[in-house]
Amino acid sequence: HRLLAGGTVSSYRWLGALIAGLLRDMGVAAHALSPDDVRRNPGNPALGWACFGGLSPWEVVADGRKIVGLAQLRRRTGVLLTSGTLLARPDWAALCAALGRPADDARALAGVTTSCEEQLGAAPLVESFASELHQMLTDVLGELRTHPVAA
Repeated sequence: HRLLAGGTVSSYRWLGALIAGLLRDMGVAAHALSPDDVRRNPGNPALGWACFGGLSPWEVVADGRKIVGLAQLRRRTGVLLTSGTLLARPDWAALCAALGRPADDARALAGVTTSCEEQLGAAPLVESFASELHQMLTDVLGELRTHPVAA
């Protein structure tokens, strides 16, 4: 697909920009980080165990704090791009406790992340966010074609 041309890092660019635009439409002052932005502010290496603890090119920040994480999986048969947007404030303490991480990690994660709830004063409805995101993805990618699964 044309949006995947240019390598691993650049294939995130359109998705980060799209989600940052959606967040701006909602009133969140969000932007996708360029590779240079990430080089200038690489984040806290002690939080590298957590997706939201670090920054990668084209992930999305608001007020300098991460609000959208991106990931991809590449195989010979295709590419999967995925994202996670913090609509509500995460319970970082519960995550850290479940993973046996120190309580200081929870405080550090709270300091390097933000959420729509924090930015807007209330969390948006998941259904509304999903519907808007689906429409934007459809506008860029076209309608989803389903293929029967081979047995």
